[in-house]
Amino acid sequence: MNTVGDNSAKVVGLFVFMLILVLLIVAIDNKTVRLLTSIVLVISLVFTVAFMILTKKKNILDKIPTYEERRTIYTMDEGFVIKKAEQGQTSSGEKLNPREEFKELLKKILLLIKKNIVADSVAFYWANEDKKQMVFEEGITDLRFNFVRRYNWDDDALTTVARTGVPKVIGDINSSGSGDVIKYQSPRVESKSLLVFPVFYRNKTVGVILLDSHQAQTFSDDDVKNVELFSELISDLIGNYITKFDLYHKAKILEVISGIEKFDLGDLLERIQNFAIKVLDCSAVAIVLFEEGKWVVAHGYSKLGKYVEAGTEVKIEGTLVGEVIVSGIPKVIPSTRTQGKVYRFTENEKINLESSIAVIPIRYGQKCYGAMLFEHPKLYFFSSHSEIKKLETLANLVGMLLENENLNEVIESYFIYDEETLLMKKNYFYSRLNTEISRKAKHGGELTLVLISVDNVDYIKSTYGDESVKVIQPRIAEIVRSNLNSYDLAGKLDDDLIGVALVETGPNDAYIWAEKLRRIISNQEIKFEDKSFSVTVTIGVSAWDGERSADNFVEKVKRNFFKSASK
Repeated sequence: MNTVGDNSAKVVGLFVFMLILVLLIVAIDNKTVRLLTSIVLVISLVFTVAFMILTKKKNILDKIPTYEERRTIYTMDEGFVIKKAEQGQTSSGEKLNPREEFKELLKKILLLIKKNIVADSVAFYWANEDKKQMVFEEGITDLRFNFVRRYNWDDDALTTVARTGVPKVIGDINSSGSGDVIKYQSPRVESKSLLVFPVFYRNKTVGVILLDSHQAQTFSDDDVKNVELFSELISDLIGNYITKFDLYHKAKILEVISGIEKFDLGDLLERIQNFAIKVLDCSAVAIVLFEEGKWVVAHGYSKLGKYVEAGTEVKIEGTLVGEVIVSGIPKVIPSTRTQGKVYRFTENEKINLESSIAVIPIRYGQKCYGAMLFEHPKLYFFSSHSEIKKLETLANLVGMLLENENLNEVIESYFIYDEETLLMKKNYFYSRLNTEISRKAKHGGELTLVLISVDNVDYIKSTYGDESVKVIQPRIAEIVRSNLNSYDLAGKLDDDLIGVALVETGPNDAYIWAEKLRRIISNQEIKFEDKSFSVTVTIGVSAWDGERSADNFVEKVKRNFFKSASK
């Protein structure tokens, strides 16, 4: 409806009416009628002027935005357009408020925590250092209480973690002291276990994640490691929120994991593929896992046609995926055009894509569950740190799921590194040594095995205690690793035995290397508690004698080594 047009017509009508009244006043001789007509004319004139003023004022007011309209105008400036990598605006052109998006993603993370860790309550509290307050942001609970929105710092568990930045686990909360430990419940309920983990941003504690349970001794060391992963993810989200960075990929990464009600490996791999192809706009993706004693391509897809068959065994030596699985470090090929021939999975593969490649290890703690390979048609797409961090976030969450579902249990003793010494575990060392033996048997060359054992272990135990020997091997392993070539192998064969395979090194050079190592170790100060001591080692050197099995080769050398050491 045209309000302006209607108002104009009314004003014109009043003017016509007043003009008729003026004519009547002039034409009528009767004084009484003329007086009445004049009064009506004055009233009409006043009414017309008032009507015009009110109409003008209303038009001005109509141009002023309402509260809701003003709110919309201002929030438009605070929002931003979601963009996919290299694709610009989404199909809907949806604009997000960063605050709302942060809360939504935080809620998804808390739901993930609750799904993967047995807990009755999960929540995130901000640690406001300026006001000395804990401030509730988001939480979920199955218990009958409300989260306290804000409370002053005290000596409770959340405040303690906020102040110190050190995680806190209480396995059995005393009922009489629960009021001192727990301040976030209203009304307070009988929670018996509590896990509180700090969330850092720029090396400062900005908040805490809390988990509680009505049962005692609920939370384990593995739960603490899981929460640490989510803490890093929340820290990343906080950085994105503060800088108004694009949160689109974080939301999609969480969707890959959070939508899985009951774990299904096929469903997970399909979700990773969809994320890579539809969100990152990759041209190809592959996931490599350990199955039935070997590394295989569990899932491979290219939207450009044939890529790699599922079930293809991956060659560890000389391939991108193999290098990442062994090192546990992401590998990026910015451009296959400038790199030359690239072996992704095997030396026999027939893949001729021009792309940018990123290979990310699927890790959990010191365990490697496999690797994910992504190819993007835009060269140098994976050259930025932020793109790799997105993929690492996804890989870490996948690693956590595989660990929680107890998949690939054989990996516990295969293709991983010992957590204390960072040396290869025994099975992996034997596997790599078998590869070297096969190569030497086919092409020739030298290979020497060196065994290192600590002397006088019994004396050290009796003098400094049984725990003292636990610090010796990690220190020796550190010295060994720092004196190796990149192609040499070093593994923990036993609690007091380290094996080193010197590739392309004969026994004479190996002996010189071993003697140098022995002197370095004997001059090292090893600290234990408030004491320190030095150790000596016995080193045996043996050249490869044509034995075709790493197991047999090592055992033969060990027998001779211990026979000599006992004399």
